Amino acid sequence: MICVYYLNKLILIHDFDPTNLTSLSMRTILFITDDGHASKDMVTLLRDLFALATIYQVNGKRASRYLESNTKPDLIVYMPGLTLDGLRDRFFRIKALAGRARILLYAEFELAGPSLFDYLAAGANGLLSKTSSMAEHHRALDTVMRGDSFVDDATKRRMLMWNRQQLAEWKSNIMTR
Repeated sequence: MICVYYLNKLILIHDFDPTNLTSLSMRTILFITDDGHASKDMVTLLRDLFALATIYQVNGKRASRYLESNTKPDLIVYMPGLTLDGLRDRFFRIKALAGRARILLYAEFELAGPSLFDYLAAGANGLLSKTSSMAEHHRALDTVMRGDSFVDDATKRRMLMWNRQQLAEWKSNIMTR
């Protein structure tokens, strides 16, 4: 076992093989945002959770250009402005250029509505409300970075309620025919 100090933090590396330096590869996170107010807090959170990660920040309009000319990130945290309206094509382009990167999308069901289902179907690995608790932010980032899916509890409830409402309306329409 080898002890390494990096940015004043002690890191223990087990089974270190100096001939295989890929075991020390750092993670790369791309933070895409059009919300300048939230960006400082999110970068701080990302640095706290992933101390050894390299974090790049771009706005939504420059994300495609960044992905075309740089190495693919491990994680994309996508925090668009107020709504997702009109950002569908941008998201699909980012997903197409992202390679195997996992994507955590910050969105409010009240603003985006049923289009959130489309984002999940298109390859978003997680959905998280900006108003989620700090524990949910941590859990979402950790879960998506590991390669699993995540939808915060409040968004999940709203999506299920919307599905039930659609099913009830469909049944009602069939019964009235």
